[in-house]
Amino acid sequence: MLRTRLIFTTLIFLVFSLPMTSLAADHPLAGIPLRNIGPALTSGRVSDFAFVPGKPQSFYVSMASGGLWKTENNGTTWKPLFDNYSSITLGDIAVSQSNENFNQILLNTLEWQP
Repeated sequence: MLRTRLIFTTLIFLVFSLPMTSLAADHPLAGIPLRNIGPALTSGRVSDFAFVPGKPQSFYVSMASGGLWKTENNGTTWKPLFDNYSSITLGDIAVSQSNENFNQILLNTLEWQP
C-alpha cells in the first residue's frame, strides 16, 4: 500500500513538473478571437430547437425569456422573429413539414417545467 502511494505521488509530481506546452496555441483556429454570437447571449436559456426540413443549415431557437430566433447559415448570424410580441416565456417550437417553400412555425408560449 505504501509503495503504491509512493509511486502514485511520484508520477503526479513528474506530470506537474513537466513543462506545460499549450496545445491550444498549435490549433489552426488559435488566432481567431472568441466572440459572443446568437440567441444565448441576448436572451438567456434555450427552450427548444426546430430544424427546417431539407435545410440542415436553417433552424429556429425559442428562448425561455421570450425570444424566437432564426438562422439560415448554421448559427453564424441570427435574426430575431418575436420582438414585436409580448410573451413572458416561449417553450416548444415546431416547423411544419407540409411545404418546403413556406415555413409554418408552431410556437408554444408557455414553458413546461417537469
